[in-house]
Amino acid sequence: MKCIGYLGGWQEEPSLMTVQGGLMAFGVLMINIEAFLLKRLINTATAEEGFLVPEFHPHRLRFRTNMSLHYCDLCRNKTKDVYRCHICDFDACPACFNKKDKATGEGILRSDKGIKQGADLTFGEYASSP
Repeated sequence: MKCIGYLGGWQEEPSLMTVQGGLMAFGVLMINIEAFLLKRLINTATAEEGFLVPEFHPHRLRFRTNMSLHYCDLCRNKTKDVYRCHICDFDACPACFNKKDKATGEGILRSDKGIKQGADLTFGEYASSP
């Protein structure tokens, strides 16, 4: 907290009161600008990098709160708290994001060697596969 005070002979010279009042207002303005910039610096330095879960989404998802008019791309429910991808505008509500088991999630092929990437199959290949 910063306190600013001015001593002055306001009784002898009234114009000095105007100058000192302006300086006081300028000091308050500069303190507010300093606090604003310091807050932005701290928020930028401590910002979370996001969650990179390739089995769920190929880009980093960052959790955002109080987002208006956003719908989950998985369950289509309206949500204010969302895991958001700024690259491809993908949104996932916390329920859908937490429901997915990252190691054995839906749509992931597993073998003894771990997760496999599924190949795009034609209808004929899919029908003839064992």
